[in-house]
Amino acid sequence: NSNKSKTNAKPKKAKSAKSTAGRSGAGKSAAGGNSAAIACICLAAVCLIVMICMYSDKAGYLGSAVSSFLRGLLGMGAYAAPIMAVAMILHYAFGKSENKRLKYILSWCALADFSALCHMMVPKSVQWSEYYSYSCTHAGGGLIGALISEPLIALMERVCTYVVLYTVMAVLL
Repeated sequence: NSNKSKTNAKPKKAKSAKSTAGRSGAGKSAAGGNSAAIACICLAAVCLIVMICMYSDKAGYLGSAVSSFLRGLLGMGAYAAPIMAVAMILHYAFGKSENKRLKYILSWCALADFSALCHMMVPKSVQWSEYYSYSCTHAGGGLIGALISEPLIALMERVCTYVVLYTVMAVLL
């Protein structure tokens, strides 16, 4: 009887290199989480710098260049872009939803649509070559707004373009 109980007993496994290798894999995923947090912090800092560039004159020559570039590209939408980017960073860091990428793409599409709506305020006398420089110094939609709204205006005139752009904005929001 005593022999049977000894043979049925399972021997204890010695700790091997495999069991410690599994633990190091867990550390890698934690490090990956830390790198995502670091990336979010760095992107938030860049957005803060862009906000300072857009909303004040306290960023020097770099601020003036960044502000002019973004206004030329997005027009009035340049003022919303850094705020949107911060909201996306916070959503990425703390949000629990799964479809984040689609939400971010649609948000940037809404910004482009807003720029197109702002471009509709540009006087008809402004030429294609002047859209970028005009938006740097005046209200408008920048080059992106022009690239969206000008073909629509040529296709269906201004009133229908307004209807299309506002409808797109309503769907995206």
